[in-house]
Amino acid sequence: MAVEHVPLSSMVLGLTLVLLTFEHVAGSGGLFDDERLLHSKGVWHRLQRKRIPFEAACYYTHEELLPHGCQYNVSKSDEWLAQQSEERRALHEFYLALSGPYWRTSDNWNEGDPCWDAWYGITCDEHGHVIAIELVDNSLHGRIPESIANLRSLLKIDLSTSAHHFHSHPNLYLNKVYGQIPSLAAISRLEEIAISGNEITALPPDLYLNGGSLRVICASYNWITELPTYLDRYLTLHTLELDHNLIRGKLPPDLGLLRSARHIHLDSNYLSGPVPETLKHLTRILNFDISHNPGLTGDLSEDIIVNWAEVEYLSILNTTVTGYVSSLCLDVPFCWKFMFDTHKDLTWTTAEEIPDIVNISVQLALSNPDSYDENGKLIR
Repeated sequence: MAVEHVPLSSMVLGLTLVLLTFEHVAGSGGLFDDERLLHSKGVWHRLQRKRIPFEAACYYTHEELLPHGCQYNVSKSDEWLAQQSEERRALHEFYLALSGPYWRTSDNWNEGDPCWDAWYGITCDEHGHVIAIELVDNSLHGRIPESIANLRSLLKIDLSTSAHHFHSHPNLYLNKVYGQIPSLAAISRLEEIAISGNEITALPPDLYLNGGSLRVICASYNWITELPTYLDRYLTLHTLELDHNLIRGKLPPDLGLLRSARHIHLDSNYLSGPVPETLKHLTRILNFDISHNPGLTGDLSEDIIVNWAEVEYLSILNTTVTGYVSSLCLDVPFCWKFMFDTHKDLTWTTAEEIPDIVNISVQLALSNPDSYDENGKLIR
């Protein structure tokens, strides 16, 4: 494979475009530019080098593993093949376990090198390690093998089905990944899991071990029966989408300890019991949806009116949640902020000992034709 000389201006433009391809992720949440710019302290920008794909990184890397730059013959060396062998085996087992021969697209899989030979849906970093598997709507069928944990540099795995129908036409290439997701604990940098629209029954029981790096869990429209445990360990979790599953039980108090959470969707499950008081601590939340869980009860804390300063909407339709906020939001699909946040300090709205000054003033004006000037003198 010959490598042509690329002008510096084109290289810069190419790197910019590559970075932009990672600006959005599957699901209604996702990581957007404004969030990264407004809330990042510079760490995010510095870390984005790890997301630059192999073919772009080759132009500037001086890493030991690529001593000759982007030369195809490097991929044929014994040193390169040895350090890639475990990941290639893991990808080969992944291909077989998920019916690879029947995929909609499987360009170059199992031929040559996954990085140099551009296996469909695979992205590598400059070291030649796999950092992303993206096979949305690709006719995958089967269980994810345990050997996926050998892809230790993985940042993102996306095996989603985007929709089962498009304008009444069936999706002919939907994925049917089923069973329990195996442990991903060995993948220490994993940031995004997108598996919506499959038949998955359980997330890894030790997924909390990935809690320090996970930003996105999109697992809507599956057969999952339990929430992840130890939610307080998900220090950077931005998006949690587990709606339209079969989840039963109570909302755990540590749901309110997802301090980085922006999007939480747990609607259309079988959750029951009181909503935890700790939800008021979700100070960065934008969207919070627990609708269509009729078994959910208890008071939704009024503190969210003040604490949820950035919230766009909450949804508690078809629950039995009570309280002041519930009285305003229980009968609408999406309760937007202006519908329940009229007085941030709660003055004149919820304190029982304070009368409705506006109504009393109006009634006095209507019943008393007399009025007074600024000095208190009666005016006829």
